[in-house]
Amino acid sequence: MKGWRCAIAQDALRRCSVAGLALLLVALAAACERGSSTAAAGGSAATTSTPAASTPLERAREEFARRCASCHGAQGTGDGAYVPELALAPPSFHDPKWQAAVTDAEIENAIQHGGESVGKSAAMPSFPDFSGQPERLAAMRDLVRSFAR
Repeated sequence: MKGWRCAIAQDALRRCSVAGLALLLVALAAACERGSSTAAAGGSAATTSTPAASTPLERAREEFARRCASCHGAQGTGDGAYVPELALAPPSFHDPKWQAAVTDAEIENAIQHGGESVGKSAAMPSFPDFSGQPERLAAMRDLVRSFAR
């Protein structure tokens, strides 16, 4: 496993509860398995069969599906596959009360620095690879905001 996946895994391991750690290890094993089978087939783990997204929001959707949907749900409703293992379920991004209660800066900080950075769950890992990429970060924030529309 290479690149951001290892960095995220290392950060998440430092922050996880025991249940979260078990869940993370299962996900990590699956990611390694996919990477190994792709590499064995002559490709790379980063290769996909779909064409690259052209707009920042389309790229954010792809990243959300890959990195966030397992907890936040494919449609941002907080119903991802890992929710039963979490001590605190993620919010539904469709909830107008949640949307009104959180600032754009808080969303961006949570993405870059993890849930704890904004007083939320430590189970949400940080994604430091967003730092120094304001367009990419803004697109992910805009995607989170778009779920309420």
